[in-house]
Amino acid sequence: MPECTHSLGADAVDLARLAGLELDPWQEYALNKALGVGEDGKWAAYEVAIVTQRQNGKGSILEALQLAALFLWGERLIIHSAHEFATAQESFQRVRSLIEGCGVLSREVAHIYTSNGKEGIKLKNGNRLQFKARSRKSARGFTGSRIIFDEALFLPRQFLGAVMPTMAAVSKTGNPQLWYTSSTGLADSEVLEGLRTRAVTGENAGSLCYLEWSTKSWDEMTVSERSHWDDDRAKWRADPEVWREANPAFEIRISADYMQKELASEMSDIDFEREHLGIWERIGGDSLIPVDVWQSLANEKSQPGENIVLALDVPPSREQAFIAMASIRDDGKTHLELIDTADGLAWITPRLQQLQRKYRPEAIVVDAQSAAGSLLPELKANRVRTLQISGRDYAKACGQFYDAVREKTLVHLDDPLLNEAIEAGRMKPVGDSLWRWARKDITTNISPLVAVTLALWGLQRGEMKRISKENRGKVRI
Repeated sequence: MPECTHSLGADAVDLARLAGLELDPWQEYALNKALGVGEDGKWAAYEVAIVTQRQNGKGSILEALQLAALFLWGERLIIHSAHEFATAQESFQRVRSLIEGCGVLSREVAHIYTSNGKEGIKLKNGNRLQFKARSRKSARGFTGSRIIFDEALFLPRQFLGAVMPTMAAVSKTGNPQLWYTSSTGLADSEVLEGLRTRAVTGENAGSLCYLEWSTKSWDEMTVSERSHWDDDRAKWRADPEVWREANPAFEIRISADYMQKELASEMSDIDFEREHLGIWERIGGDSLIPVDVWQSLANEKSQPGENIVLALDVPPSREQAFIAMASIRDDGKTHLELIDTADGLAWITPRLQQLQRKYRPEAIVVDAQSAAGSLLPELKANRVRTLQISGRDYAKACGQFYDAVREKTLVHLDDPLLNEAIEAGRMKPVGDSLWRWARKDITTNISPLVAVTLALWGLQRGEMKRISKENRGKVRI
């Protein structure tokens, strides 16, 4: 944290209150830390990063900041950028509402621009606040005394690289400051991860104010620390005190009831930990699934049970294909197995016909959006009954597979092809809280991993249907 002589955070808090925005104690704390002034009269922190989970109120911090920069500090141009246009527009509407609801502030406004993509506020003295969605073309237009990168987990390094030279020019005569606000980083959040690394290591962190609310991950804990929850990850995940540590607005605007509902929803455990506990996805080249954990689940003598699901995957190269099996064993654990693989695609239909007769599987899962999707008409014509998985369900399936490995509820046969694919498994974020197995820039063929992931999803889907059917018609007394 950069050293400062005093802070202008209180001024921002007071102006926000005048505009009808009452900040939480943690939000006031963040502003006081971020808006420290050095001996030279400039911002002590050239860069400010605030990372916390959604719904905690990062947006209100930015609203208070922007009001103060616009009305108090005489900043000529403030740019608020977001990953998506809708987010930038929503931020604009909130600031606009605060200004229009306060006569003292609204009297200073010359014009409010509402055209799509050109939203902004201009004061009579010429100070401007603009709201923009980030794009490659817009990067070099980001020249201002203050630039805010909202949704910084999606901020590309190339975009930042285009902006920084313009800020260097401003720094010679002005007092610029860069702000990054974000929820917990994803596997490819390079800029945000770089900021975090600088804060943790202290390297090149002299002018960085980094504030993060999160809890220590389960994987980082010692045996002694885990014993507080009886070495039960589920208990830790459901502990309100853990929620409080990672969410500064817990029991202010985030209720325990809301967190319990999120925990009970279809959100996977890994997504809950990232979205609500601040646990970062693995960054860089590390395998998502540790080799030692995967090897601990190997059992070459494992046998499938009665309920069987098959799955097919074809890599983008279409040079070969893989068929996998998932089945519930007698002890309740899930048996995973690569059934067959061969070069080319001509063998797939007759082989699946044989396996369909042999195992009478509950389903043969195929991702219609993958390379295997092109085989669906042929499979249907030859009476191979397939279950197509949607893109969103496939993303959920990846999270379910990861959870099953982590909770050690599955068994595999120590197949070298599957082991190699597991070691190469990486996350590719899709949407706000989901991910899928990354294929791009991966030299290893991960189709064996994709195939067992699909098979496990089909098996769990069948189990949920059976449970639902059994419960249907039961009368609670």
